[in-house]
Amino acid sequence: MSLFGELKRRNVFRVGAAYVVVAWLVIQVVETILPAFGFGDDAIRITTIAFVIGLVPALVFAWVFELTPDGVKRDAEAQSHRANVAAPRKKLDRLIMVALALAVSYFAFDKFMLGEEPAKMAEPSPTPEPGTEALADGADEASIVVLPFRNISPDPDNEFFVDGMTEEVMNLLANVPGLRVISRSSSFSFKNRTIPVSQVARELNVAHVLEGSVRSADGMLRISVQLIDARSDDQQWSNTWDSPATGIFELQNRVASDVVDQLQRSLSLSDFQQRMAPTENLEAYNIYLRARELWWRRDPESVRRSIELFEQAIALDAGFALAHAGLASALYIDWLTNPLRQEEAYWERAKQAHELDPSLGEPVYLMG
Repeated sequence: MSLFGELKRRNVFRVGAAYVVVAWLVIQVVETILPAFGFGDDAIRITTIAFVIGLVPALVFAWVFELTPDGVKRDAEAQSHRANVAAPRKKLDRLIMVALALAVSYFAFDKFMLGEEPAKMAEPSPTPEPGTEALADGADEASIVVLPFRNISPDPDNEFFVDGMTEEVMNLLANVPGLRVISRSSSFSFKNRTIPVSQVARELNVAHVLEGSVRSADGMLRISVQLIDARSDDQQWSNTWDSPATGIFELQNRVASDVVDQLQRSLSLSDFQQRMAPTENLEAYNIYLRARELWWRRDPESVRRSIELFEQAIALDAGFALAHAGLASALYIDWLTNPLRQEEAYWERAKQAHELDPSLGEPVYLMG
């Protein structure tokens, strides 16, 4: 018997046709239903790939096994039932016809019922101005996100320092009354991701985006930033500052102050209040930044390591309120994962940080 005849005798064509039609129907239903439950394109893609991969095993199964009145049997065992296979084949044909009828019905419904909306729905909607979709949810005009600055220093280990610079500029802007600043956790979720500014603004519901880069080399710092209007995706303003590494705190204040000055052109914001340097010891500050970077990882080992570094920073400058606050937070997380440790340890550190700088919110939160 020819290969074509053998494939036909073993119902391989019937099974293949039924499989393809049923798979198409299932994929259409999945594409319609899953997005309503929060699943994206990945779920539909995985379903399609699974059906494509499953076609080969289905055809092999049809070649090896035969549907008989006594159930599924290997083709060799089904030879004695050859005269009785007509009924199962008719059932398979009916299944294919029903599946095809459903497929045609769904196609017609999707094409002629869902595809053709009333005339009033077909009227083109006004084209929005570029970037206005970022504010579709009613973003506050006085809102900004500081995206993680890029590290363009020769030493990649300066990443912790650049992240610290971003966080400090963010904290300074957060102290401006009337200005809504997106939190670090949300801002840093975009780190190392290439996403259009309009999408960032839309996801965070902000009107302005601040991005920049930091270069540290040979004892000098260079920071470049640009302020972007998310509504038009236009660069409102950009600037570059150079400073000795010892002037990092003054540089952070200058960046935040200039950003607020630019926002003042269109917003009614209070004057920027410069903050005093948190410490005069640059080594203590660098250690603090390393500790903070470890603290953000939140895993037990990193938190314990951050405790050691916070303590080193405090040893270099006992009046370093931010280091005391960081140590209190690290001890708090460590206590949550190790209930046998002394609960009072983090509370006492928080109290000491609050006494050193009552303007810090972190110690107040921990004491509360």
